Amino acid sequence: MSYQIFTTLKRGYTHPLFCEDFLFTHQLGQRYVVTAVMDGSSMGDTSFFAATLVAKLLRKVCTQISYSPEFTPDILVDQLGELLSKQLFHEFKQARSALFLSKEETFTTLMLAVTDQVNEQSWVVTIGDGVLVVNDELQVFNQDNQPDYLGYYLHQTVEEWWSAQAQINTFSQVKRLALATDGVLAVDFASPVNDALAAAKELLTTPLLSDKPYALDQLLSQWLKTHEATPQDDIAIVCLQPSLSS
Repeated sequence: MSYQIFTTLKRGYTHPLFCEDFLFTHQLGQRYVVTAVMDGSSMGDTSFFAATLVAKLLRKVCTQISYSPEFTPDILVDQLGELLSKQLFHEFKQARSALFLSKEETFTTLMLAVTDQVNEQSWVVTIGDGVLVVNDELQVFNQDNQPDYLGYYLHQTVEEWWSAQAQINTFSQVKRLALATDGVLAVDFASPVNDALAAAKELLTTPLLSDKPYALDQLLSQWLKTHEATPQDDIAIVCLQPSLSS
């Protein structure tokens, strides 16, 4: 299957100066698609920078891995996901040292997915909060007000950090994948909404009927207008669905 990638990024009214979320997409070879959303912490310092830095480092890591002998034609999606994650953590540690960043300048969540277009499989790791949709199933990752950021663990070795990751999932028969920051659950509605989670699911599971790159922007705008809603928090969404032209 050939997936098409859609993205949208919207600033919430509680962040008047900067959008603290960011996102990332990358075609890795002909077979794999790498996607991610990051949510910089308001507890941190210039937290939009940490979220953006992770995206830039992911681009570097994807480029390096494409030339690595470990990146073989038959590499499994979970193997590739682990390889990317460990190399990203290593690069983030190095960047912190090179830029003399404080701990507070490294606070960002990360939801990272690797999708195998041939086998229709997706591997997803989540550090911190986020919202994941696979086909029509929505899953919320919530740390119960106990923030969890990549920057908390930079004192550890790569293997120590990786061995502690519990929010790792692999999915088969993936027809649609959406990654979102938890801003989709922090929305003000003009009229009371009985179930904000159901409203978010409506947004994240609605098929995009256009192949235009801004189709997800339009869907988000229409969803907000229909519900007379205003985002409190920033929103970042990356969506994969079958290409309309395939």
